[in-house]
Amino acid sequence: MGLSSITIIQDSPPFTIGCIGPSHDAETGSEQLVTVDECRSLYTECGNGDTIQVITANGSKSYDLWCPCYDDLGSNVNAEEESIWEIHKVHP
Repeated sequence: MGLSSITIIQDSPPFTIGCIGPSHDAETGSEQLVTVDECRSLYTECGNGDTIQVITANGSKSYDLWCPCYDDLGSNVNAEEESIWEIHKVHP
């Protein structure tokens, strides 16, 4: 099977997330959803040093200007690797 686009809808920013997929389990070869690290490895814009601090009435948050890969806590800077897929047991 070839690569396809995966779109994720959630109730917190960035609301929709897109990434290339599927990924394959190294041991079994079975298809699985793309991890945050795998997504970020596809974009040179992720982690390239252009992170800024965004300050709102709710506090400040780091934001990588052009990285489209967000973890399950809504961050495109940190890598929260307890995937939302594992929390909610979502499988392709």
